[in-house]
Amino acid sequence: MLLTLAEKKQKTAKKGSAATQVQPKKTHNLRILVAEDNPINQRIIQLMLQQLGCDDVVIVPDGQTAVAAAMDATYDLVLMDIQMPNMNGLEATQLIRKHTGRDDKPWIIALSAGVMKEEQDDAKAAGANEFLAKPLNTEQLGKALDRVQLLSARS
Repeated sequence: MLLTLAEKKQKTAKKGSAATQVQPKKTHNLRILVAEDNPINQRIIQLMLQQLGCDDVVIVPDGQTAVAAAMDATYDLVLMDIQMPNMNGLEATQLIRKHTGRDDKPWIIALSAGVMKEEQDDAKAAGANEFLAKPLNTEQLGKALDRVQLLSARS
């Protein structure tokens, strides 16, 4: 089939416009506290959250600072590293639960490179709602944010 120059340009323009359309970024209206001691992991999590449309994020370097932050402000979600200096994530989770008196607000997701069942059980026993293994990927973090967004809308 022979196309005229005008038809070729029109066909190319249609392909180009479809290929270059930007998908709207999903936004999560969540207030998020990230407790992570490793600066590289802090940056990776921050970039993932930005990519997922999260703008209200506070990052702290240890469990002790996480507890203080949770006492000073209300968060929908806490991403809590388990192994941190000064106070580990399990202790911090227990204190946040004690302070809020709730087991669902904030929603706490324990983060750890250790994926042993025992470590996951310890996180749940401390009051974490979920457990995600490191290294995190954007897809699994996005699914967790979607769940928290649904839960926040209901409460």
